[in-house]
Amino acid sequence: MKKASSLSSFLGQAPLGVIIFTRRGRVMYWNKEMEMITNWKKQEIMKKEVKEVLGFDLSWEELKESLEFEEEVFIRNWSIKDRFGEERLLNLQFFLWKRKGGKANVTCLVDDVTQKARWGENIRQMEKLSSISRFIASVAHEINNPLTVISGYTQILLQKVKDNEQCEICQFNQRALEKIEREAEYCGRLIQELVDFSKPIILNKEDMDLNFLVQDSLSVLDVLMDDKVKLELNLSSDIPLVRVDKNRMRQVFMNLAKNALEAMKEKGGKLRIHTCVAPLEHFSIPENGTENGKFVEVEFIDEGKGIPEKILPRIFEPFFTTKEKGTGLGLSISYSIVRAHKGWMEVTSREGEGTRIKIFLPQGGEE
Repeated sequence: MKKASSLSSFLGQAPLGVIIFTRRGRVMYWNKEMEMITNWKKQEIMKKEVKEVLGFDLSWEELKESLEFEEEVFIRNWSIKDRFGEERLLNLQFFLWKRKGGKANVTCLVDDVTQKARWGENIRQMEKLSSISRFIASVAHEINNPLTVISGYTQILLQKVKDNEQCEICQFNQRALEKIEREAEYCGRLIQELVDFSKPIILNKEDMDLNFLVQDSLSVLDVLMDDKVKLELNLSSDIPLVRVDKNRMRQVFMNLAKNALEAMKEKGGKLRIHTCVAPLEHFSIPENGTENGKFVEVEFIDEGKGIPEKILPRIFEPFFTTKEKGTGLGLSISYSIVRAHKGWMEVTSREGEGTRIKIFLPQGGEE
Protein backbone atom coordinates (compact mmCIF):
# COMPACT_ATOMS: atom_id res chain seq x y z
CA MET A 1 0.00 0.00 0.00
CA LYS A 2 2.83 2.34 0.92
CA LYS A 3 4.62 1.50 -2.37
CA ALA A 4 1.49 2.29 -4.41
CA SER A 5 1.08 5.58 -2.56
CA SER A 6 4.73 6.52 -3.25
CA LEU A 7 4.33 5.69 -6.95
CA SER A 8 1.17 7.77 -7.19
CA SER A 9 2.97 10.68 -5.50
CA PHE A 10 5.92 10.34 -7.91
CA LEU A 11 3.69 10.30 -11.00
CA GLY A 12 1.70 13.22 -9.64
CA GLN A 13 4.82 15.40 -9.42
CA ALA A 14 6.47 14.16 -12.64
CA PRO A 15 7.70 16.92 -15.00
CA LEU A 16 5.97 15.12 -17.89
CA GLY A 17 2.30 14.45 -18.42
CA VAL A 18 1.32 10.89 -17.48
CA ILE A 19 -1.81 9.09 -18.67
CA ILE A 20 -2.59 5.46 -17.81
CA PHE A 21 -5.37 3.71 -19.72
CA THR A 22 -7.43 0.66 -18.82
CA ARG A 23 -7.34 -2.40 -21.10
CA ARG A 24 -10.43 -0.99 -22.82
CA GLY A 25 -8.71 2.30 -23.61
CA ARG A 26 -10.30 4.52 -20.97
CA VAL A 27 -8.39 6.94 -18.73
CA MET A 28 -7.67 5.55 -15.27
CA TYR A 29 -4.88 7.97 -14.28
CA TRP A 30 -4.26 11.64 -15.17
CA ASN A 31 -1.49 13.51 -13.36
CA LYS A 32 -1.15 17.19 -12.41
CA GLU A 33 1.07 18.01 -15.40
CA MET A 34 -1.68 16.78 -17.76
CA GLU A 35 -4.09 19.16 -16.00
CA MET A 36 -1.67 22.03 -16.68
CA ILE A 37 -1.13 21.04 -20.33
CA THR A 38 -4.80 20.59 -21.26
CA ASN A 39 -6.65 22.62 -18.59
CA TRP A 40 -8.81 19.53 -18.01
CA LYS A 41 -9.12 18.41 -14.38
CA LYS A 42 -8.63 14.77 -13.44
CA GLN A 43 -12.25 14.26 -12.41
CA GLU A 44 -13.48 15.65 -15.74
CA ILE A 45 -11.35 13.32 -17.86
CA MET A 46 -11.54 10.01 -16.00
CA LYS A 47 -13.04 7.08 -17.95
CA LYS A 48 -12.95 8.98 -21.24
CA GLU A 49 -11.64 7.09 -24.28
CA VAL A 50 -8.24 7.74 -25.85
CA LYS A 51 -9.90 9.17 -28.97
CA GLU A 52 -11.73 11.80 -26.90
CA VAL A 53 -8.60 12.73 -24.97
CA LEU A 54 -5.97 12.79 -27.72
CA GLY A 55 -8.09 12.88 -30.87
CA PHE A 56 -6.54 9.73 -32.36
CA ASP A 57 -7.58 8.35 -35.73
CA LEU A 58 -5.61 5.25 -34.78
CA SER A 59 -7.90 2.71 -33.11
CA TRP A 60 -7.21 1.49 -29.60
CA GLU A 61 -6.84 -2.08 -30.82
CA GLU A 62 -4.25 -1.01 -33.42
CA LEU A 63 -2.26 0.83 -30.74
CA LYS A 64 -2.28 -2.18 -28.41
CA GLU A 65 -1.28 -4.46 -31.26
CA SER A 66 1.67 -2.20 -32.11
CA LEU A 67 2.82 -2.31 -28.48
CA GLU A 68 2.77 -6.13 -28.49
CA PHE A 69 5.49 -6.08 -31.17
CA GLU A 70 7.37 -2.94 -30.17
CA GLU A 71 8.50 -1.84 -26.73
CA GLU A 72 7.42 1.75 -27.33
CA VAL A 73 5.42 3.81 -29.80
CA PHE A 74 6.51 7.45 -30.34
CA ILE A 75 4.31 10.12 -31.89
CA ARG A 76 5.99 13.50 -32.37
CA ASN A 77 4.40 16.95 -32.70
CA TRP A 78 0.88 15.64 -32.20
CA SER A 79 -1.59 18.53 -32.23
CA ILE A 80 -4.56 18.72 -29.85
CA LYS A 81 -6.87 21.47 -28.63
CA ASP A 82 -6.95 22.19 -24.91
CA ARG A 83 -10.10 22.95 -22.96
CA PHE A 84 -10.15 26.56 -24.23
CA GLY A 85 -9.51 25.70 -27.87
CA GLU A 86 -5.79 26.60 -27.80
CA GLU A 87 -3.52 24.36 -29.88
CA ARG A 88 -0.92 22.32 -28.00
CA LEU A 89 1.91 20.38 -29.65
CA LEU A 90 2.80 17.17 -27.83
CA ASN A 91 5.39 14.42 -28.08
CA LEU A 92 3.75 11.16 -27.01
CA GLN A 93 5.48 7.99 -25.83
CA PHE A 94 3.29 4.88 -25.35
CA PHE A 95 4.45 1.70 -23.62
CA LEU A 96 2.99 -1.23 -21.69
CA TRP A 97 3.34 -0.97 -17.93
CA LYS A 98 2.69 -4.15 -16.00
CA ARG A 99 2.02 -4.00 -12.30
CA LYS A 100 3.15 -6.94 -10.22
CA GLY A 101 0.55 -9.67 -10.39
CA GLY A 102 -1.69 -7.64 -12.68
CA LYS A 103 -2.36 -7.10 -16.36
CA ALA A 104 -0.37 -4.63 -18.44
CA ASN A 105 -1.86 -1.18 -18.89
CA VAL A 106 -1.03 1.20 -21.71
CA THR A 107 0.83 4.21 -20.32
CA CYS A 108 1.50 7.44 -22.18
CA LEU A 109 4.19 10.00 -21.31
CA VAL A 110 3.35 13.45 -22.67
CA ASP A 111 5.93 16.17 -23.34
CA ASP A 112 4.40 19.58 -24.15
CA VAL A 113 6.66 21.10 -26.85
CA THR A 114 4.33 23.97 -27.77
CA GLN A 115 6.65 26.72 -26.54
CA LYS A 116 9.74 25.16 -28.14
CA ALA A 117 7.94 24.96 -31.49
CA ARG A 118 6.85 28.59 -31.22
CA TRP A 119 10.36 29.78 -30.41
CA GLY A 120 11.75 27.80 -33.35
CA GLU A 121 9.26 29.52 -35.64
CA ASN A 122 10.16 32.90 -34.11
CA ILE A 123 13.86 32.35 -34.87
CA ARG A 124 13.11 31.40 -38.49
CA GLN A 125 10.92 34.48 -38.81
CA MET A 126 13.67 36.77 -37.47
CA GLU A 127 16.22 35.33 -39.92
CA LYS A 128 13.82 35.99 -42.79
CA LEU A 129 13.17 39.56 -41.61
CA SER A 130 16.90 40.24 -41.35
CA SER A 131 17.60 39.33 -44.99
CA ILE A 132 14.57 41.28 -46.22
CA SER A 133 15.65 44.34 -44.21
CA ARG A 134 18.99 44.49 -45.99
CA PHE A 135 17.27 44.33 -49.38
CA ILE A 136 14.76 47.04 -48.40
CA ALA A 137 17.47 49.46 -47.27
CA SER A 138 19.16 49.20 -50.66
CA VAL A 139 15.95 49.62 -52.70
CA ALA A 140 14.62 52.49 -50.57
CA HIS A 141 17.86 54.43 -51.07
CA GLU A 142 17.68 53.99 -54.86
CA ILE A 143 14.02 55.11 -55.02
CA ASN A 144 14.42 58.01 -52.63
CA ASN A 145 16.98 59.84 -54.79
CA PRO A 146 14.79 60.33 -57.91
CA LEU A 147 11.73 60.94 -55.73
CA THR A 148 13.54 63.86 -54.06
CA VAL A 149 14.20 65.36 -57.50
CA ILE A 150 10.54 64.89 -58.55
CA SER A 151 9.29 66.56 -55.36
CA GLY A 152 11.75 69.44 -55.68
CA TYR A 153 10.89 70.31 -59.28
CA THR A 154 7.15 69.91 -58.57
CA GLN A 155 7.37 72.56 -55.84
CA ILE A 156 9.28 74.92 -58.18
CA LEU A 157 6.68 74.50 -60.95
CA LEU A 158 3.81 74.94 -58.49
CA GLN A 159 5.22 78.25 -57.36
CA LYS A 160 5.53 79.42 -60.99
CA VAL A 161 1.92 78.55 -61.93
CA LYS A 162 0.60 80.14 -58.72
CA ASP A 163 2.14 83.41 -59.93
CA ASN A 164 -0.15 83.20 -63.01
CA GLU A 165 -3.44 82.04 -61.43
CA GLN A 166 -5.59 83.88 -64.02
CA CYS A 167 -4.29 81.65 -66.84
CA GLU A 168 -6.70 78.72 -67.47
CA ILE A 169 -3.89 76.39 -68.53
CA CYS A 170 -1.95 77.41 -65.42
CA GLN A 171 -4.96 76.51 -63.23
CA PHE A 172 -5.08 73.04 -64.81
CA ASN A 173 -1.33 72.65 -64.39
CA GLN A 174 -1.64 73.70 -60.75
CA ARG A 175 -4.21 70.97 -60.03
CA ALA A 176 -2.06 68.40 -61.81
CA LEU A 177 1.07 69.46 -59.97
CA GLU A 178 -0.73 69.42 -56.61
CA LYS A 179 -1.82 65.85 -57.32
CA ILE A 180 1.77 64.90 -58.23
CA GLU A 181 2.96 66.52 -55.01
CA ARG A 182 0.42 64.59 -52.88
CA GLU A 183 1.36 61.28 -54.48
CA ALA A 184 5.08 62.05 -54.10
CA GLU A 185 4.50 62.78 -50.40
CA TYR A 186 2.61 59.48 -50.06
CA CYS A 187 5.51 57.64 -51.74
CA GLY A 188 7.89 59.45 -49.39
CA ARG A 189 5.96 58.20 -46.36
CA LEU A 190 6.03 54.64 -47.68
CA ILE A 191 9.78 54.85 -48.28
CA GLN A 192 10.27 56.17 -44.74
CA GLU A 193 8.34 53.14 -43.45
CA LEU A 194 10.64 50.89 -45.45
CA VAL A 195 13.73 52.66 -44.12
CA ASP A 196 12.45 52.43 -40.52
CA PHE A 197 11.75 48.73 -41.03
CA SER A 198 15.23 48.06 -42.42
CA LYS A 199 17.09 49.74 -39.54
CA PRO A 200 18.19 47.75 -36.49
CA ILE A 201 15.87 48.34 -33.55
CA ILE A 202 17.76 50.27 -30.87
CA LEU A 203 15.93 50.37 -27.56
CA ASN A 204 16.07 53.02 -24.86
CA LYS A 205 14.66 50.99 -21.98
CA GLU A 206 13.28 52.19 -18.68
CA ASP A 207 11.01 50.71 -16.02
CA MET A 208 7.42 51.54 -16.92
CA ASP A 209 3.93 51.05 -15.52
CA LEU A 210 2.38 48.82 -18.19
CA ASN A 211 -1.20 49.93 -17.50
CA PHE A 212 -0.25 53.60 -17.85
CA LEU A 213 1.58 52.85 -21.10
CA VAL A 214 -1.48 51.08 -22.54
CA GLN A 215 -3.83 53.91 -21.57
CA ASP A 216 -1.44 56.58 -22.82
CA SER A 217 -1.10 54.80 -26.18
CA LEU A 218 -4.88 54.60 -26.64
CA SER A 219 -5.54 58.24 -25.76
CA VAL A 220 -4.57 59.42 -29.26
CA LEU A 221 -7.01 57.02 -30.96
CA ASP A 222 -10.19 58.86 -29.94
CA VAL A 223 -10.57 60.21 -33.48
CA LEU A 224 -10.92 56.64 -34.80
CA MET A 225 -13.63 55.68 -32.32
CA ASP A 226 -17.31 55.92 -33.26
CA ASP A 227 -20.66 54.94 -31.76
CA LYS A 228 -20.44 51.42 -33.18
CA VAL A 229 -17.18 50.58 -31.41
CA LYS A 230 -16.80 50.26 -27.64
CA LEU A 231 -13.57 50.02 -25.66
CA GLU A 232 -13.30 47.84 -22.56
CA LEU A 233 -10.17 47.94 -20.40
CA ASN A 234 -9.48 45.25 -17.84
CA LEU A 235 -6.11 46.21 -16.39
CA SER A 236 -4.79 44.13 -13.51
CA SER A 237 -3.84 46.19 -10.46
CA ASP A 238 -0.92 43.96 -9.43
CA ILE A 239 1.12 44.22 -12.64
CA PRO A 240 4.87 44.55 -11.96
CA LEU A 241 6.89 47.14 -13.85
CA VAL A 242 8.16 46.26 -17.31
CA ARG A 243 11.50 47.39 -18.71
CA VAL A 244 10.68 48.70 -22.18
CA ASP A 245 11.29 51.46 -24.68
CA LYS A 246 8.09 53.42 -24.10
CA ASN A 247 7.98 54.99 -27.58
CA ARG A 248 8.49 51.67 -29.32
CA MET A 249 5.87 49.88 -27.22
CA ARG A 250 3.47 52.77 -27.70
CA GLN A 251 3.92 52.21 -31.43
CA VAL A 252 3.02 48.52 -31.00
CA PHE A 253 -0.09 49.18 -28.90
CA MET A 254 -1.32 51.94 -31.22
CA ASN A 255 -0.84 49.73 -34.26
CA LEU A 256 -2.73 46.78 -32.75
CA ALA A 257 -5.57 49.01 -31.53
CA LYS A 258 -5.81 50.72 -34.92
CA ASN A 259 -5.96 47.36 -36.72
CA ALA A 260 -8.70 46.19 -34.36
CA LEU A 261 -10.77 49.34 -34.88
CA GLU A 262 -10.41 49.05 -38.65
CA ALA A 263 -11.53 45.41 -38.50
CA MET A 264 -14.74 46.49 -36.71
CA LYS A 265 -15.40 49.52 -38.92
CA GLU A 266 -18.34 47.97 -40.79
CA LYS A 267 -20.32 46.01 -38.19
CA GLY A 268 -18.96 47.58 -35.00
CA GLY A 269 -18.18 45.65 -31.84
CA LYS A 270 -16.10 45.76 -28.69
CA LEU A 271 -12.33 46.08 -28.33
CA ARG A 272 -11.23 44.48 -25.06
CA ILE A 273 -7.73 45.07 -23.73
CA HIS A 274 -6.48 43.08 -20.74
CA THR A 275 -3.24 43.09 -18.77
CA CYS A 276 -2.11 40.44 -16.29
CA VAL A 277 0.89 38.54 -14.99
CA ALA A 278 1.37 35.72 -17.50
CA PRO A 279 0.96 32.26 -15.91
CA LEU A 280 4.29 30.99 -17.27
CA GLU A 281 6.57 30.83 -14.22
CA HIS A 282 6.79 27.03 -14.43
CA PHE A 283 8.40 27.32 -17.89
CA SER A 284 12.10 27.73 -18.51
CA ILE A 285 12.64 29.54 -21.80
CA PRO A 286 16.37 29.99 -22.37
CA GLU A 287 15.78 30.93 -26.03
CA ASN A 288 14.13 34.07 -24.76
CA GLY A 289 17.13 35.18 -22.74
CA THR A 290 15.34 35.09 -19.38
CA GLU A 291 16.14 32.52 -16.75
CA ASN A 292 12.92 32.14 -14.80
CA GLY A 293 10.21 32.85 -17.37
CA LYS A 294 8.50 35.73 -15.50
CA PHE A 295 6.34 37.62 -17.99
CA VAL A 296 3.47 40.05 -18.16
CA GLU A 297 0.76 39.79 -20.79
CA VAL A 298 -1.19 42.36 -22.81
CA GLU A 299 -4.16 41.03 -24.74
CA PHE A 300 -6.12 42.74 -27.54
CA ILE A 301 -9.46 41.09 -28.41
CA ASP A 302 -11.68 42.49 -31.14
CA GLU A 303 -15.02 41.42 -32.63
CA GLY A 304 -14.08 42.25 -36.21
CA LYS A 305 -14.15 40.17 -39.36
CA GLY A 306 -11.30 37.92 -38.23
CA ILE A 307 -8.42 36.50 -40.23
CA PRO A 308 -8.91 33.55 -42.62
CA GLU A 309 -7.16 30.44 -41.30
CA LYS A 310 -5.13 29.97 -44.50
CA ILE A 311 -3.41 33.37 -44.18
CA LEU A 312 -3.02 33.43 -40.37
CA PRO A 313 0.54 31.97 -40.48
CA ARG A 314 1.63 34.82 -42.79
CA ILE A 315 0.43 37.87 -40.87
CA PHE A 316 3.90 38.73 -39.48
CA GLU A 317 5.50 38.57 -42.91
CA PRO A 318 6.64 41.96 -44.22
CA PHE A 319 4.55 43.37 -47.09
CA PHE A 320 1.76 40.86 -46.51
CA THR A 321 -1.55 42.72 -46.26
CA THR A 322 -5.21 42.27 -47.17
CA LYS A 323 -5.81 46.03 -47.17
CA GLU A 324 -6.18 48.02 -50.38
CA LYS A 325 -3.59 50.57 -49.22
CA GLY A 326 -0.57 50.15 -47.02
CA THR A 327 2.78 48.41 -46.97
CA GLY A 328 1.86 45.43 -44.84
CA LEU A 329 4.65 46.37 -42.44
CA GLY A 330 2.60 47.27 -39.36
CA LEU A 331 2.47 43.82 -37.77
CA SER A 332 5.98 42.95 -38.95
CA ILE A 333 7.42 46.01 -37.24
CA SER A 334 5.35 45.35 -34.09
CA TYR A 335 6.59 41.76 -34.04
CA SER A 336 10.22 42.90 -34.41
CA ILE A 337 9.84 45.45 -31.59
CA VAL A 338 8.37 42.87 -29.20
CA ARG A 339 11.11 40.36 -30.06
CA ALA A 340 13.76 43.05 -29.48
CA HIS A 341 12.32 43.30 -25.94
CA LYS A 342 12.85 39.51 -25.56
CA GLY A 343 9.11 38.96 -25.70
CA TRP A 344 6.81 37.32 -28.20
CA MET A 345 3.35 37.58 -29.75
CA GLU A 346 0.60 35.00 -30.24
CA VAL A 347 -2.40 35.41 -32.55
CA THR A 348 -5.61 33.40 -32.75
CA SER A 349 -8.53 34.32 -34.96
CA ARG A 350 -11.84 33.02 -36.27
CA GLU A 351 -13.19 34.37 -39.52
CA GLY A 352 -16.37 36.34 -38.90
CA GLU A 353 -15.87 36.35 -35.11
CA GLY A 354 -12.73 38.36 -34.34
CA THR A 355 -9.06 38.23 -33.43
CA ARG A 356 -7.10 37.80 -30.20
CA ILE A 357 -3.49 39.01 -29.98
CA LYS A 358 -1.36 38.35 -26.91
CA ILE A 359 1.92 40.13 -26.20
CA PHE A 360 4.29 38.66 -23.61
CA LEU A 361 6.99 40.90 -22.13
CA PRO A 362 9.62 40.10 -19.48
CA GLN A 363 8.99 41.67 -16.10
CA GLY A 364 11.14 44.65 -15.09
CA GLY A 365 14.75 43.84 -14.33
CA GLU A 366 14.81 40.83 -16.66
CA GLU A 367 17.62 41.44 -19.15
